[in-house]
Amino acid sequence: MRESNYQLTSGTIIGGRYSIIRSLGQGGMASVYLAQDLELGTNVALKLMRDELTDDPEFIKRFATEARAAASLDNPNIVRVLDYGQDGRTRYIVQEYVEGRTLKELIQDNGYLDYRLATPLMIQIGLALEHAHQRGIIHRDIKPQNILITPDMVAKVTDFGIARTSDANTITLTGGMVIGSVHYFSPEQARGGAITTRSDLYSLGVVFYEMLSGQLPFDGESSVAVAIKHLQETPEPPSTHVRNLPSALDDIINKAMQKNPDGRYQSAREFVDELDAFMIDPDGAYGIIPQSAEAWDGSTSAIGLQKQQANYNKLREIEHTYNKRRTSRYRDTAVVFAIVAVALVLVAVLVIWLIQRFDTPTEEPSNELILPNFVGEYYEDVFDELEELRREGLDIQVNTEIDE
Repeated sequence: MRESNYQLTSGTIIGGRYSIIRSLGQGGMASVYLAQDLELGTNVALKLMRDELTDDPEFIKRFATEARAAASLDNPNIVRVLDYGQDGRTRYIVQEYVEGRTLKELIQDNGYLDYRLATPLMIQIGLALEHAHQRGIIHRDIKPQNILITPDMVAKVTDFGIARTSDANTITLTGGMVIGSVHYFSPEQARGGAITTRSDLYSLGVVFYEMLSGQLPFDGESSVAVAIKHLQETPEPPSTHVRNLPSALDDIINKAMQKNPDGRYQSAREFVDELDAFMIDPDGAYGIIPQSAEAWDGSTSAIGLQKQQANYNKLREIEHTYNKRRTSRYRDTAVVFAIVAVALVLVAVLVIWLIQRFDTPTEEPSNELILPNFVGEYYEDVFDELEELRREGLDIQVNTEIDE
């Protein structure tokens, strides 16, 4: 094994098992190679930690524990950790090889993602975090660069619990421990406070913001400047960057990015359920912030909305949305029955009309004329009637008989 793990040539063997094929890229903490598992004959992604990490006591202490924990994760939306170990002074992690590109590259290639694509992808990412959180694993460094997207649009989260080196996009405490990538980490990470599962959910909100708008909610000239913005400032809603973005997504991101952890979604499942509900009913009420969290000392809303509604108004809006859905179902059923009834009535009327139209005999005009009986009448008495008949075109012959 060479002293430096940069620019390893094809055919180099790592750990006596993994043969380097080619470089896949380099990040702040590792160099990534496509390699072949000589025992199984499969391709893998081999991450070689930077050599300088061997001098980081915090990294050495946590590497094996967290790599072992990451290897225990088994979820279709998580890049599987297959192996880990040490070759000389260099520690490595072996992961499944995923063809595709990072979420960051997908955003850069498209400018931003349509919410009808971004939301299902975010649901997958949320499900990955739910799986990890249920097993006591916090990612700590959720960002688009750590999310892979396959050609079939399957999201896979990578690098659970191992992002612990300092670079231009990270903040390091005085003790040397890295607490996340500055553009995506939570206010408590910026303060050096306790990191919980809700810290990952804040980062999800930042990632979702970038997916929908193509913009970062906070940026600055230095990492410290960006960290201060996470603590003190509120970004514009993502809808200010992309027209026709549903306002419900502003509300969902607003809740995910609350400064107060108690104001955020309390679990990845709650976050995923909210996104699922949005996909069914985009006009519903979402992102409801508990009143107790709104009253938190020093808290500010994550997104600068024009006017924050009272909590009870939001609850009424939720109730109205629920009743609207239920009423809509009843109304749709009633409309169907009404249409069927009207159709049956129209068919009956049509049948009756056709029967009357074709069964009723047609009266033909008559050329007969029924005349009064003038026999035995005096001519003078019927003279006027006879003259009327003559005027109608009848030929009238009068035979007279003289009584003796």
